[in-house]
Amino acid sequence: MLPKQIIRIVLYGIGLTSLAAVIYMAGPLIAIGNWHPLENQMVRSIAILLIGALAAGMAGVSFFHRRKAAKQIADGISSPEQTVNDEPVLKDRMKDALATLICKKQDHFPGGDHVIIVGRVCHVRMRKRTDAVPLIFFRSKYRRLANEAGFEVLPDTERLLHGW
Repeated sequence: MLPKQIIRIVLYGIGLTSLAAVIYMAGPLIAIGNWHPLENQMVRSIAILLIGALAAGMAGVSFFHRRKAAKQIADGISSPEQTVNDEPVLKDRMKDALATLICKKQDHFPGGDHVIIVGRVCHVRMRKRTDAVPLIFFRSKYRRLANEAGFEVLPDTERLLHGW
């Protein structure tokens, strides 16, 4: 579980406990005219149990919907047997790209309320343009290729560019 989820669960628990304490301790003080609906200890206990059951039900439904959505995302991404061609949809958006990668989904893993997808690169398309300079993000910095101005030579650059 992620720390954010743990904090959320703890805060919900504190909130439910506080509400239960208010119902239990202040219940006898609540009156509508001469009628005291929460004066009986059994009625207060039932009210607390109903609120707890309602909160648990809402949390269960929320969890179910998150898992269902994550599964739909994982299933909606192309399977290894299925070839999806996004070229008609992305053609206009990708016309200025210097490189595009064609990938197939190899595997997926649950990652909390996300899905981690591992893809295999099947094809790389490169375009040479004189008006654009490619930018590489390597070792937490943006860098340029060797024949471009301002390039910083690194010992692992050949391995980065050629995969050695």
